[in-house]
Formats: sequence, C-alpha cells, structure tokens
Amino acid sequence: MQELKFEKFAIEEEGLFVSDYKIFDEKRTLVAEAKGQIFSKAKELRFYTKTGLAKESTYQITKEGLFNKEYYVVKDTIVEAVLTRDSSLFTKSFSIETTNHGTLTLRGNMWKNDYVIEYEDIEIAKISRQRTIFSKDTYGTAIRADFDYKLILCIIIILDIIIDLERQSKT
Repeated sequence: MQELKFEKFAIEEEGLFVSDYKIFDEKRTLVAEAKGQIFSKAKELRFYTKTGLAKESTYQITKEGLFNKEYYVVKDTIVEAVLTRDSSLFTKSFSIETTNHGTLTLRGNMWKNDYVIEYEDIEIAKISRQRTIFSKDTYGTAIRADFDYKLILCIIIILDIIIDLERQSKT
C-alpha cells in the first residue's frame, strides 16, 4: 500500500484596507503570497509563488459583480476553478468546478473552524482556522502532495475572504 504524502502550510492574513496573505511551508519558509488591491476585499488578488528571491505570478483570484456568489481562480486567462457557495445554517459547503480535477467539495463546521476539501469522497486537504480577538486569521493546512497545492491555497484564501465578508455584514 502506497503511503500518502501531505505538504503542510500556514496561511497568514495581513493588511487593514487590503487583503494580503503570506504562505509558509512547514519549515516556516515563505513560499507564496497573495496580494490584493486597496479597498478591494472581494474583487481581485494575485497569487505569487516564491523561489529564492524571485516572485512568479501564478494565479489570479477574482469575483465579478457585487451580487455574484462565484469566485474564480484564473491562470493565464484560463479559468482553473469556479467556487460556488451552497451552505446551511451551521455548515459551510462550496462546490468547486476545476479544469483539471473535475468537482471538488469544500465543507466545514462554522463553529469549530475546521474544513476539508474532497475529490470524489477522498480528502485532499484539511484546513484549520485560528482567530483571536486582536489578530487576523491564520490557517494551518495539510494538502495531498499529488494535488496542485497552489490551487488549493487559492481556494483557502477565497474561504477566508467569504468568512471576513460575512463577519463584516453582521456588524
């Protein structure tokens, strides 16, 4: 039986008027960043991977229109994933249509801050969200090594954006 390998990451949200994220591997090395535009929480972010000092733009996270509930992950003008929300009172569930992997499901417990991403009922990522009163959100995640970790990290960033927007609408 083949042993499954997972890559572990920490995602830290930064910024007051802009959504910026830093992504670290399990050795605490900065491996990627997502940079938003000022006063544009839900509109557009660029996802960059880091190799040494070089930064390469790999994905763009977008949402078109104010009332549209779909988020897009785009690479080189090709839509790689579309995330749509299907949730109930106590759980959050999202369908994710991807170009290369078919349909993924993101679901989680709103009260426990734990989420999973599944592909054909197989867990490909575990996500744990930590939030304190005076700090931004931090996520720990383990992603199957045979999956596109950059795409999964973009999906987790979209999850954070949705959670932040819901929190703001309640205040």
